[in-house]
Amino acid sequence: MTLEQLEQYPDICREVRTWQNELDALYKKYGGVVKDTVRGSSEEYPYTSHPVTITGVQTQPNKRIKIREERLKRRRAEAQAQKEEIEKFIDELQDSQLRQIIHYHYIKGYSWVKTAGLVNNKESAVKMRVKRYFDKNM
Repeated sequence: MTLEQLEQYPDICREVRTWQNELDALYKKYGGVVKDTVRGSSEEYPYTSHPVTITGVQTQPNKRIKIREERLKRRRAEAQAQKEEIEKFIDELQDSQLRQIIHYHYIKGYSWVKTAGLVNNKESAVKMRVKRYFDKNM
């Protein structure tokens, strides 16, 4: 795990939500009830033509929608895997204070000042601790 990957965490979370929202919108737009309008005529003379609305349930999405759905699911899964990899890295850190610093700053998005206050340390010390860890281990 690199510092750059860790800094991507908020963006990855946003990406997971984006792909899920896209999937939800796709299902809402193309799933469920479908309507179409056709031309019909009266049963009796003079057989005048008029529009008829047909309503039904879509049982299978068309090929274009299926391809889009698969692409969105793949993107969501890739982003979710990256997110889980970062969370696993944090869970496996042996140093409790470092784990807390990384959690507060990179996961929760707190400023360095607030993070330092939460772990009872100075801002510069907290930043240096993270920098040293990644310099030493990466």
